[in-house]
Amino acid sequence: MNHLSQKTTAPATTATTHILYQIHSCGYSTRVRNTLDQLDIRFEIRDILANDAYKDELYTAVRRSSGPCLRIEEPGNTLWLTEYQDIVFYLEGLRARS
Repeated sequence: MNHLSQKTTAPATTATTHILYQIHSCGYSTRVRNTLDQLDIRFEIRDILANDAYKDELYTAVRRSSGPCLRIEEPGNTLWLTEYQDIVFYLEGLRARS
């Protein structure tokens, strides 16, 4: 099952940006961080327990305030992955394409 939550318009850029909204002590968040590291994908971490603004950002975008959630900013749009398995599937797909 695909849990893509929403697409929104974003400013045009030339590269894809990955932002991980997470709870540091969450096992699923740890697995996503480890996968990003193993695949050598650059990403920003936003800990939603340490920063209320990040939690509010996440809730506004996808109507949930738990992690992990991967925000993918591509030229022309933003994609949110809100389920651990969908995030890993997406990341593995990046590796397969490279």
